[in-house]
Amino acid sequence: MSVNPLFDLWHENDFFGIGDDDTRREQLLKAVGDLVKLFKKTPSQIRCYTLVALDAHVAEDSPLLVATYEVIKKHWPGAGGKFRGAMPRQTVRGVMLSALYERAAEDMTALKVLYYTASGYYHFADFGSEQPAIELLLEKFGSELEVHAVAEWSLEQTALTPQIEPFKLSGFKFGSAKVDNDKLRVEMTNSVQSLEIETAYRNTQEPSADWYENFGIKASAGITSAVETALQSFSQSLSTVSLEAEVNKFFGSVSKAITDTLAKSHQSLKAVERRSQLLWWKETLYSTTLRRSYRDLDAALLPAVMAVELAKLVPDTIPVSVDFLLTDTYRAVVGGKPEPQTLADLVAVFAVDENRAALRQSLPLVMTACAERTTLTAFLTQVLHQHAAPEQLQDRTGLRSDHPAAPDQLAVILLHDLLTDRLLASRL
Repeated sequence: MSVNPLFDLWHENDFFGIGDDDTRREQLLKAVGDLVKLFKKTPSQIRCYTLVALDAHVAEDSPLLVATYEVIKKHWPGAGGKFRGAMPRQTVRGVMLSALYERAAEDMTALKVLYYTASGYYHFADFGSEQPAIELLLEKFGSELEVHAVAEWSLEQTALTPQIEPFKLSGFKFGSAKVDNDKLRVEMTNSVQSLEIETAYRNTQEPSADWYENFGIKASAGITSAVETALQSFSQSLSTVSLEAEVNKFFGSVSKAITDTLAKSHQSLKAVERRSQLLWWKETLYSTTLRRSYRDLDAALLPAVMAVELAKLVPDTIPVSVDFLLTDTYRAVVGGKPEPQTLADLVAVFAVDENRAALRQSLPLVMTACAERTTLTAFLTQVLHQHAAPEQLQDRTGLRSDHPAAPDQLAVILLHDLLTDRLLASRL
């Protein structure tokens, strides 16, 4: 078993066509590793490889298929003889999908690109015996993306109070402040003796007022000297370096606690703002691009217009509830669940001259596209800007034009593709 469940499932079903040959298995795993390195270096390739790898009927001369086969033959020189010169399409696609799985498992951006792209393609393709492997990929990364999105969109439930540890001095020792009794005794004795001599000289029985004053002066000087010496000894025992370290450590923890609290507070504020914007969008049903109510637009234009405008309100990571918000809002505008159509019907809308003026204000002129396979959204922009014809749908996307589809389903696919395009643009 490898650390790649999709590779193992593909191998267990003998889709690689290598039986139980452990040597061939290790060679294919090395080819997977090479593709993972490519995806790390060039994230935009994740989308292109996903579109090719999911298509069981992709042409055998597909450039990405050929390039991946060359990577396999680098580690398995005899692959050409094994497959008698033919393109082992299922073997190569298995290596592609395994590399995509591995890269998505270690990088959140790769996961988003893979999931958004694959989930849009999944609804219009028949995977046959490969269905469990494709579902494994979508279920794993769909659930991980949902957990990540829910956390990003969540509101803090507890009171946001900085958790500050009490200030403690550890490993910090004080010296003793001890008065030198011997020295103090000498000083006091000297002061008394000097005054006794003075009294005897004056030959008086009772000390004069001056005697008391002089005794206070001399005695206090001795006491002061002893105390100052003790305090000086004590101060020399203090280490300002260790004290400074403890103080800096404490204020460093205070700063971190406040920063963490502010970060959580900011996340909650962003979540509130996002939710408010989505509710406002759903309530107003107003197109900021066309400056008209959605209810006044041709229903055929709504999937594209609504998806584009919703994409502007959300970050790159969205929970599945946003998809449902989009479909429910569409249905609220058109008055119920739309009748099923075919992909050809949905694409034809983008080739109608009277629709182009409105849609061109919404959809961009250029999207991140792949040379041999493109997303449905990118193809629609090509049709819209007259760079492709509706009849080229299957050639450009690999999707059958007669496959059942619904307008609200198209809106979700457009939303995911637009978010993916934004992700890829930020990584270029």
